[in-house]
Amino acid sequence: MLFRIQTLYIVFASIVPIIWFFSNPSVSLLDPLRLPSFLFFLLVSFLLSIISVFFYKKRLNQIKLIKINILLNIFPLGMELCDAFFSYRDYETYNRIYSLITVVSIIVLLLLANWAINRDEQLVKSIDRLR
Repeated sequence: MLFRIQTLYIVFASIVPIIWFFSNPSVSLLDPLRLPSFLFFLLVSFLLSIISVFFYKKRLNQIKLIKINILLNIFPLGMELCDAFFSYRDYETYNRIYSLITVVSIIVLLLLANWAINRDEQLVKSIDRLR
């Protein structure tokens, strides 16, 4: 079904990168070499989330897409953590924290969606066993 809690989690996970991009005042302060890769991962995350919403009838494929999305969101998290630990620039602290919160919130929302889809799949399997 389209109106399930996992759909809300996935939709929120697709909205968060858009909100980050348009509400982040310091996008221009990002390193020009790092900005395209970070935006690429956020765009791919957005697209995978939107695609996985429409796979609501094929739960196993939806779970696979969400797992791929989680793995792809680990890369920007790693980039941000690496930059936070090995960079000595303090003027971008707000930007780093905001970016870390964005990526972590996407991962948490996708994990919650994955958990809800697995729970639905187990419920369907248990009902099929009773037939």
